[in-house]
Amino acid sequence: MQCVGPVNDTMRFVSEQERNRNRYCDRSLSKGIKSQSTRSHLGAKAHLLIDETNLYKGGPLALDGRSLLVPVLLTSYQQLNQIVSMKLLVFAALFVAATADLRPGTLYKYNVTSYTQASLEKGTASGTVVRGRLLLKSEHDGLVYVKLENPQYVQVREKWESQELPDDLPYQPVPGLDQIFQFQLTKGQVQWLKVPSTMSVAHENLLKGLLSNLQVDITPQHRIKSDKGFYDIQSLQGQFRKMETDVTGDCETLYTILPLSSEWKRELPHLTQTEGQVMEISKAKNYDKCADVISKSSGKPTGADWNGSIKDQNEEKILSRAAVSRIIANVDGTIYKSETKSSVSVNPLMYGKLSAGVVSKVSLILESVSQDEVTWEWQLEKDVRLVQNLLYSISRNDNKVNYSSLPSSSSECKGNAVKDCSVVTTSLPTSSSSASEQPSHYLDANDDRRNWDKPSLTGNWTMNQQLVTHKLVQEIAQQIQNPNNMPKFNTVSNINDLTECISSMNYNELTQVSRSIEIGQGSSNNVKSTMWMVYRDGVAQAGTWPAFQQIITWIKSNKLQNEEAAQVIGILVNAIRYPTKEFVIKFFELAMDQEIRQQQFLNTTVLLAATKLINLSQSSNVPAQSHYSAHMSAFLAWRNDVRVHKEIIPVLERELQRAIQDKDSHKAQVYIRAIGNLGHRVIIDVFKPYLEGKVSVSTYLRVWMVNSFDVLATKRDHYVSSILYNILKNTAEPYEVRVAALQNIFKGHVSQVMMQGMAEMTHNDPSIHVRASIKSIITSAAKLTNSRFMSLAKRAKEIEHMLTKEEFGQQYFGKYLSDYWNEEMNWGNLRIFSAVASENSLLPKFFQFMLWNKFKVWIASNKVSYSVSNVQTLLKYIWQTIGVQQQVHVKGENKLKYSIEKVIEMLNIKRDSSPSFEGNFHYELMNSERLFTLSESDIRQLPHLMQQQTKKLAEGVDFHYTTVFNQDKVSIVFPVAMGVLFVYKYEQPTLINILGKAKGSIQKSEALEPFSVNLQNEIQITFARNLEGKAGFLDTLSGTYASAGVVNKVQIHLPIKVQFEVKSGKIMTKLEHLRPDQDTNLLHFSVLPYTSNQEIGSLAATASNPTSKLVIENSRVVTFDKKFGHQSTGMQFHWQGYSHSNDYVNIERALRGYDFISGLMGILHQKHIALTQFEFKYLGRQSQTRSLTLNVAYGHVQKYKQESSVANEKFEIDSAHGFGYNSNNRSQEIVNKVWTGIKYANSKYIDLNVTFDGNKRTVYVLTAAMADSPVSPNIQYLLYGSRNSSLWSDCEASAAGKVVKPATFSLNVLESMKTDLKFNFEFGIKTKQGDKSIGDIKLQGVKLRSRELVEDAKNSNLGLLCMRQMARGNHYQSACQELIMRIHALDEVKASITYRNVSSAVKSGAYQLYRMLRHLGFWYADENVFTNNKEDKIDIDSKVNFTENTMNSHVVSPMGELWLKNVPIPRVMGKIFSIYPVFSVIERVVNSYTDFQYQPVCTVDENSIDTFSNRKVDYRLSNTWHVVMNAHEKEQNSDRQVVILARRPSDKQQEALISFKSYHDHHLNIELKASQNSGGPLATVKVEADTQRVSEGDVVIYRDEKYNHNVLEQYVLSDGVLLLNIDEGVLRVLYDGQRLVVLANSFRNQSRGICGSLSGKLYNDNIAPRGLIDDPQLFGASYAITQEGSDQKTVQLQQQSQKQAYWFIPHCTSLPRADDQGSVSMSSSSSSSSSSSSSSSEENAQEVYFPKNYGQATKCELQTKTQFFYQKDKLCLTVDEVPSCTKWCKGIGHQKRQFNAVCRLKRDPLFMAYKLQILRGENPSIAPIDIQQVTFNVPSGCVNRM
Repeated sequence: MQCVGPVNDTMRFVSEQERNRNRYCDRSLSKGIKSQSTRSHLGAKAHLLIDETNLYKGGPLALDGRSLLVPVLLTSYQQLNQIVSMKLLVFAALFVAATADLRPGTLYKYNVTSYTQASLEKGTASGTVVRGRLLLKSEHDGLVYVKLENPQYVQVREKWESQELPDDLPYQPVPGLDQIFQFQLTKGQVQWLKVPSTMSVAHENLLKGLLSNLQVDITPQHRIKSDKGFYDIQSLQGQFRKMETDVTGDCETLYTILPLSSEWKRELPHLTQTEGQVMEISKAKNYDKCADVISKSSGKPTGADWNGSIKDQNEEKILSRAAVSRIIANVDGTIYKSETKSSVSVNPLMYGKLSAGVVSKVSLILESVSQDEVTWEWQLEKDVRLVQNLLYSISRNDNKVNYSSLPSSSSECKGNAVKDCSVVTTSLPTSSSSASEQPSHYLDANDDRRNWDKPSLTGNWTMNQQLVTHKLVQEIAQQIQNPNNMPKFNTVSNINDLTECISSMNYNELTQVSRSIEIGQGSSNNVKSTMWMVYRDGVAQAGTWPAFQQIITWIKSNKLQNEEAAQVIGILVNAIRYPTKEFVIKFFELAMDQEIRQQQFLNTTVLLAATKLINLSQSSNVPAQSHYSAHMSAFLAWRNDVRVHKEIIPVLERELQRAIQDKDSHKAQVYIRAIGNLGHRVIIDVFKPYLEGKVSVSTYLRVWMVNSFDVLATKRDHYVSSILYNILKNTAEPYEVRVAALQNIFKGHVSQVMMQGMAEMTHNDPSIHVRASIKSIITSAAKLTNSRFMSLAKRAKEIEHMLTKEEFGQQYFGKYLSDYWNEEMNWGNLRIFSAVASENSLLPKFFQFMLWNKFKVWIASNKVSYSVSNVQTLLKYIWQTIGVQQQVHVKGENKLKYSIEKVIEMLNIKRDSSPSFEGNFHYELMNSERLFTLSESDIRQLPHLMQQQTKKLAEGVDFHYTTVFNQDKVSIVFPVAMGVLFVYKYEQPTLINILGKAKGSIQKSEALEPFSVNLQNEIQITFARNLEGKAGFLDTLSGTYASAGVVNKVQIHLPIKVQFEVKSGKIMTKLEHLRPDQDTNLLHFSVLPYTSNQEIGSLAATASNPTSKLVIENSRVVTFDKKFGHQSTGMQFHWQGYSHSNDYVNIERALRGYDFISGLMGILHQKHIALTQFEFKYLGRQSQTRSLTLNVAYGHVQKYKQESSVANEKFEIDSAHGFGYNSNNRSQEIVNKVWTGIKYANSKYIDLNVTFDGNKRTVYVLTAAMADSPVSPNIQYLLYGSRNSSLWSDCEASAAGKVVKPATFSLNVLESMKTDLKFNFEFGIKTKQGDKSIGDIKLQGVKLRSRELVEDAKNSNLGLLCMRQMARGNHYQSACQELIMRIHALDEVKASITYRNVSSAVKSGAYQLYRMLRHLGFWYADENVFTNNKEDKIDIDSKVNFTENTMNSHVVSPMGELWLKNVPIPRVMGKIFSIYPVFSVIERVVNSYTDFQYQPVCTVDENSIDTFSNRKVDYRLSNTWHVVMNAHEKEQNSDRQVVILARRPSDKQQEALISFKSYHDHHLNIELKASQNSGGPLATVKVEADTQRVSEGDVVIYRDEKYNHNVLEQYVLSDGVLLLNIDEGVLRVLYDGQRLVVLANSFRNQSRGICGSLSGKLYNDNIAPRGLIDDPQLFGASYAITQEGSDQKTVQLQQQSQKQAYWFIPHCTSLPRADDQGSVSMSSSSSSSSSSSSSSSEENAQEVYFPKNYGQATKCELQTKTQFFYQKDKLCLTVDEVPSCTKWCKGIGHQKRQFNAVCRLKRDPLFMAYKLQILRGENPSIAPIDIQQVTFNVPSGCVNRM
């Protein structure tokens, strides 16, 4: 064939394949010819190079090909064309001698050897060899007769690539392959073939593989016009690129031609008598640039490339593919030798080092060239078929066929699934085919490629699909009952086989199978019920139209309902194989069905699944191009499908409007998410009125709408990115909306300019949530390491320096990105944490965790998220539901001096009304998307629902849940050199089975009735997951599938009986094996590399097929077989396994560098993939004990009164030890001992008892207690442990410790700096076995604070700021708070350890621990083994630098000296080592991560107020009472409130009043005044309480005995500061007579006063009673309670504040409008989408087209012709024939008329073919599917052009 060029007179035809390749040809084109893209996507039909709508005037243009007639160019270009044609003729004459055409009348004999093999890098191979002698008889005009003489084949299981094949292989003849056929060879390329009609397609493809080696085309035709190579015509040497067709595709081919030295004669010694120059011609295919390739891929991860070169950083290669040819030929065109080798390499599991390869090689060696030696006649059979090119053939059909419906018995059963589960070919349906089988649509006859990756297509098998499916379901169900044998029987692999067999059945066949299995639904027979669930999920996984129909039938007949049906639909959407438009519409209609809408969970899931499917089915979407095969693009919807925004979106929009009008939060959230799933730009119009505030909705729903832009943002839509950026920049928007917009911006397109603007916002944006979120996401993005995110990381790094230096609490993080990537094993992950912080809790309002795993390519992400409008409301109802929070039903008289109502009335405080609760839980896991919504009424019903479930639990509940699904499924198929199909499969089948029963009771907490639980459960949990990957080829001669692959299995099985009891202070858990006398395989992990030559239709899984061979690379790296647990527990466990993988040589090294998630996944995903099997078993037959009982007792005991005798006792370490404690009173005895000598002690204890019961009994005991006191310096510890066993001797251990705290200063930094802080500590351990002591260890030491720490802190920036604050009389502002905690950190430790009678085993264990620590700290350790300490003594001297976060230690032991220098320590260690008494260790640590919002602090100092959110208010109290805090929390039946007032009666004194009411309706009125006595407490306190005072003296306690609750604890710290602990930590107050410090961990965002709102938002702390006030003086005075005699200045300031107060008024962001085609208009119009759609439709209707007539008739008469025209990216054809005139005539009497038309994507192959027919003047018939109205300006008559 020739490249299309302009010639004058002759008429030639060009094939579609020829037109595709012309895009790459080097030719001169005249005006009117458009240049197209130089690259075509795989599987897509290329566009024509010529723009047929702008054709030339004049005579016919000569073209090679089929079905295209093109007029000639303008006359002015004819001379130029003649010159070009002459030059081509001259060049052709020069090249005729060098063209590889055969000489007429000559017989060529070639010895043929071809083979294809599949193998792993090491191990055996599976392959096929074909040999024979190829006879070629050349006739005139390039016609060649061919016969493959004596064809033979053999299957080989050894590698032979680098060595000669043995001669003694058992070859077998290949019948039917020796038939004579004919082909046309023109200028070195095969044009067509004629083969006997009886020849199978498989044999045809093998012959095409042979003929592909005979092509050598060095003519200039089809050259790549951008070719930069150099080819010398004179010497026939050089390099060039051109388009060339062979069996693997019509692709760009790189030719390299060079002369060959005489050494070639050694290679071909029988051809030494040849004459002339011998050339070496090499060819290399570029599969990235192909005009046509027969291939198929499905399930391909987004961004994965398997064909050519990687085009951008977001692409990853799944496999490597190459095809090279080497040809030795004479200059006269005779080919002496031709070899072509296709090689494919792929990681079977898409990660790791192991590669599977398929090599296909075809070799032709010339035996002889002769004249007329043939004794038999060369003659074709009478019945032949024409094959138009060398491309791999799928079927014998060569023409386009209009399918009225899909085949009812399509062969889609996987080859290794079930024996005989296939048919040979797919019969075309007749007109009587049932329309219910599949939606009607047009398909290519070559759409057999929908099934041709199925190995079954190559065989001649038949089957009863129903019987085999039933058998598979039954076998899987039975095997699930005994999980021990599941790995052996490959149960999980059989799930894939079941799915493929189900997918091969039509609806009638499915119905027949269903009848026999449906009876198991709800059956008490576990096998039958499991059969139903396995079959149910298998149907969902099939993803075919009949399967979908079956599911609909189940739902309509109520066999599937509610949650079960929702789970099935959730699985189905990702399994759908061919989502045609009709399929999608049917799915959507199901979602809107009235019966379905009555089932909430089902309706929600179907709606989300339908909209997700609509988005996936848009062929121009990147996910669609990956998920579905390339050849399906013609049948998917196009981008911005008109049906989406004209039929789908309006329906959803109306439903959303109705839900919002009805205030139905459930439906509103569901429809918002469903609309967002569409990913269509028109959703901007749907959300526009709500986001712009023109329709009032809650802030929560507006946030949910912004979150629902995620799908559109992921498409990197620039318009939605601009919208989101505008929302982010709008400071008048609520912070929740802005942070949600920020998160979606980074899911899509974020430009450098946008990021720069965001960086600036971190300095000046008023919202701390926005500032913190921006900083978090940019800093984390800058740390990303994977190449996919390199661009984002680079931009983030460039602007990282522009971010604010301000440190934010972790609760504001907004979005955090973290990735891990192991280049060596091609495995990693990306974790994305997204959150929107809450104002009334540290828990976020919105939280999402997303995990993307990367196995060479990024697979689909898993997401889990929740979203609520009010965290505190949700928690309140949860605590009430589970009964942890006591219910109070009392409402007494208010005895508060200043109630909250009174203060609100006096100050006229305005509070925001609390909106109704809204929330949801949303996840995308296990290929299913689910959404569960919540409203206020739902959470109010939680206690009632809990009560109902409790009643059911008391009667007993049986449960059974089984699901099977495929988490990932990838398929890639294409032909290789031999003419066979390469097939790659990756699947991840998963099985989950949960079976059991439960019975028990739950008693909610009530007055005098503590919370209690009593449950008895029997549960069997099985989780099994396989990773299965294999690469191979379909051996069409032997009917086998030769493959090499890997199976990675993980199975966890846990059969257990649990008894669980919870009572007041006690927890009991008893565990038993369900079948204690049986051995159980608890954990199985195996990796099985193999090669296989499996018979197609084999029932066995590939890895266990008899023909499969395991690949064993080397000797075992690790082997173990260990039994343990029998002596210590009486239970026998068996840890057994082996591995050939180097990963397990050093487990520590394998885990190094991993975080928790990556480490967990990395153990199961080997770098060095090799044969491995690990099993962990419970050996019930050998176990002596049958159950494990764990008893936990815990409590808190407080000493309210101090006996004088006990107070005088001392706690001595040596005498504190005790053995043989009474088992019943052990806790009480230890508590009584541990608080010896401590005044007003608080003691906490925990007692653990572990008992192994059975034939033998073993008991382990551990009891620990600690005692301290707020007024005593001592902290004392006691620990006791013992073992009592009938298997081992008894032993006991006792430990005691004591710490003496120094006196500290809580509010005075200067005094704290002057004091020498240190405390002494001692600790002793004694152990004995029987009556013999086996160890006595004693630790003594001192911790102290160095002067260097004090000086460093004083001279730091923090210290200097604190000194400035103190100079203004403010001693406890935020800087001084941080500084005083820092200087209370003890940075030096000096200790010595002495030990006696320690056993050698203990010493050995200690030494091993020392070695491990030394190894971990190798870079910091220095050792001297020649210096010895005293025997039995170790000295330790350590110092910590909290500024540098390093530690230095010196250890002297009997073994020598050890120095640890500059060892890094966590920055939080300074908070842990601090002994500051105001905050606990937990409070100090968590506050450091939350910017003091875990335990907020407000200080009312002398001249300034430091609010709860760290806002500085420069205001000095007057002698008028000011509201410090006015807060209120309300529960269902009670409330809690606090009012704190303060005033300054004199310069050096401050007074306070506290009124507090608890949930239990207890009232406190506390009056605080400065003490007038020096040398004692700094304050006096007067308390009025309605509870009993149970303690006197240094600690005063008011206690509610009924609820066992302290209402008030009052004591004085060592520096004289008064501390009040109200309601057990709800409120704490420090008071020293001059300042008031309030610590509150409740009332979040419920407080008003000069201490702020307690919301964590800095700008919320300037809310005055009547609005916002920025001036600190006016703000402080606004909370003054002015009365007669109040300070006049304060009164004046208060009056002024009332005038200047203002309220925050939100202003919503204006959005652009999306028009009908999905583009965005920047007009200010805010019309609804419906109006925009209608107006846009009118505009389309007014667009006028002009008809054209391409007929050749010269008579001027009106003709009706089918028309084509373009609408943006769509090609449209008229269904009606339109009146028109030929080009020789012109129309008259034009008028506008409406016609029906159908539009599809421009590159739709069917519509392109119709277009070619129209250009030829034909009238193709167009099916009226998806018609639309268009306007043509048609003539009423035609006249001659003059």
